[in-house]
Amino acid sequence: MLDAIAAARHEVLLESYILADDATGGEFLAALVAAARRGLLVRLMVDGVGTLGRLPWARLEEVERAGVGVLVYRPVAPWRRRWGLWRRDHRKILAIDGAVGFLGGLNIADEYDDRRGNARPWRDLHLRLTGPSVMALVRLFVGTWNGEAPPARRLVPPSLRAPAPPTGPEQGGVAVQVVGSRFLPRGGLIRRSFLHAVRGSRATIRIANPYFIPDLGIVRALAQAARRGVDVRVVIPARSDVLLVDLATRGALGPLLRAGVRVAEWPHGMLHAKAASVDGAWATVGSFNFDHRSLRHNLEATANVFDAAAAREVEDRISADFSAAAAIDPASLRRRPPLARLASWLAYQLRVWL
Repeated sequence: MLDAIAAARHEVLLESYILADDATGGEFLAALVAAARRGLLVRLMVDGVGTLGRLPWARLEEVERAGVGVLVYRPVAPWRRRWGLWRRDHRKILAIDGAVGFLGGLNIADEYDDRRGNARPWRDLHLRLTGPSVMALVRLFVGTWNGEAPPARRLVPPSLRAPAPPTGPEQGGVAVQVVGSRFLPRGGLIRRSFLHAVRGSRATIRIANPYFIPDLGIVRALAQAARRGVDVRVVIPARSDVLLVDLATRGALGPLLRAGVRVAEWPHGMLHAKAASVDGAWATVGSFNFDHRSLRHNLEATANVFDAAAAREVEDRISADFSAAAAIDPASLRRRPPLARLASWLAYQLRVWL
């Protein structure tokens, strides 16, 4: 991502739920400032809750004075109209010149950065895209920016001003559908596309997700797939960064395990990847969690990939993580102390707040 920013020629659009004022975040801010000083159009959009306490306003003002356009999505300011605590921008998007793009689960902070030598780094997955699919990222970014910025700051980047070249299958390319949610009921197209793939599955389903509190429709679809003989495996963190979510997750697992879905807990740090594959032919990688916030409240983005080689790579990565994790035994889940089972049940009843 840093190399792509350094190689940019016209525009850099970066959207991130978290961008921390630490070593990793500092590198990205410096790269954006350097691009702006080269005369490029550079825009940075971060979430007001995701950056709360991690990116000071003074730092953003410093970056803006250097030529980077900055927008904080719905900052925590109850006195402002439409500040919207529950509606957050959870996307992680980088688009360069309308030609190279990135999206997935990676926020921009030291805990996500393999180079920092973390003892227990966050396990994540991100995609690099080239070709026509990148313009979908540009349009998602611009739609959110222009929906929140005052009229004087509306954005039309160079990639949208230039006439679009004819598009067709690129040599060696794959079919990619970039999907963004915009507070639509029941998760909109992201949820529907996942359910469509699950309902049509024949052999394998692999899921990695850090905040796995699926709604009843998703639970039903996964359970039905397992009952008809599909090998369904889900890997979740042994312990996430939100205890209440962990409790709610365990409260959701009973029907899945009874149907034959296999679930394993990743013990090697925080599993933050948000990915799935079906039958080694379809895969999705993005920012979307299987929780109520992603389903109904957050701006999210994912890339659905329709290609056997790419889908197989995603499947192999999730399968390897599943093998390195500890499988949950349904009997042991039932044998938990009554107080633990009650806590999980209560947390799952609170899932609409998680």
